[in-house]
Amino acid sequence: MVMAPTFLVLLFLAQSIWATQPQIEPFLSSDGTNKFGFKSSQGGSILLPPKYDKVYGNGSFLVGIGNKWGLVDSSGKEVAPVQYDDIGSASNNLRIVKIGELFGAIDLSGKEVIPVSFERLDLFEWTASVASKGGKSGLVANSGVTVLPFKYDNLAHFQDSLFLTWDDKPGSVSLINPTGRILACCYDMINRTSFRNIHTARKGRQEINLDQHGKELDFLLTRRRSGYGTVVTRKGRFGVLLTDGTFADNISYDYIRSGNNNYSIASTGCQTDSLKEACTGGKWWLLDSEGKKLGKAYDFMGDINHDLVRVRKAAKWGYIDKDGKEAIPLKFQHAEDFTGNVAQVTFKGRSLTIDPRGMPFDPMVIGP
Repeated sequence: MVMAPTFLVLLFLAQSIWATQPQIEPFLSSDGTNKFGFKSSQGGSILLPPKYDKVYGNGSFLVGIGNKWGLVDSSGKEVAPVQYDDIGSASNNLRIVKIGELFGAIDLSGKEVIPVSFERLDLFEWTASVASKGGKSGLVANSGVTVLPFKYDNLAHFQDSLFLTWDDKPGSVSLINPTGRILACCYDMINRTSFRNIHTARKGRQEINLDQHGKELDFLLTRRRSGYGTVVTRKGRFGVLLTDGTFADNISYDYIRSGNNNYSIASTGCQTDSLKEACTGGKWWLLDSEGKKLGKAYDFMGDINHDLVRVRKAAKWGYIDKDGKEAIPLKFQHAEDFTGNVAQVTFKGRSLTIDPRGMPFDPMVIGP
């Protein structure tokens, strides 16, 4: 019975689709046995006689006899014997192989460089692999030499040549290098996903940011914006972290409210109302994506809607545009943020609805 391709086999097939024009090609025997062999693509000379039940690939081939798999290279040589239950796709010039419930790895020449003796084997783009044996995890070089002893309850690749290790106890997550040296420790969680090489970690309820080397940073990311400056906090102050790793105006604001990816609204001297989750008073600026101030300061700024921001100076309200320039004069007793294409304002004691040009739906109401 022909066995359906396994997951590792399918990964191999996806990779082999992009191979170069093959020097060899499989052929089916003519004696009715339904066996495959290999012949030269040019000239048709027989390179391997028909003996395989299954053939997959293009350039180099997975070959199967019964439920076992081997590997034939582009020259028509059987470089890995048909003895494996699974053969995976290439990663860092190695392929994971499986016999029974154990894993190892062969190189592109078919040589078994990591013996099939591990309960788990994770290849990645580095010079060593995370492996498990006897219920413990360690690190095996791609040459098969043990780099880190098998003593860790859990071990996972973090970034570059760094690894995470942990057990079931709180505060057990550590960051180590390939020699086992602890670079950061005693966390409940370290997120392997980063934003600009900044990782989030937790100790109890405390959130901490780490750089790609495990060093604790003295600021926290609060609003992440790909391709733009991102809002950070340090000791209760706010700032904008630029894409080059520097800060715009250091971290000097009492509050920053994000408008969208392109703009933020910042304040100095405002007082935070924790119940309303807002900051009032002080001076307010419109900031661009890199934290640069646009236009002048106001006593208050609303949210950015329809590229307009409501502002207040003394007792007068109006609107500025996305460049910080006055778009609708400050002549209202009160104004609300735009919702869609309309905003509610108060002019000479009357409640009105205006459009983004500042025109009311009753044009006779507002004069100069």
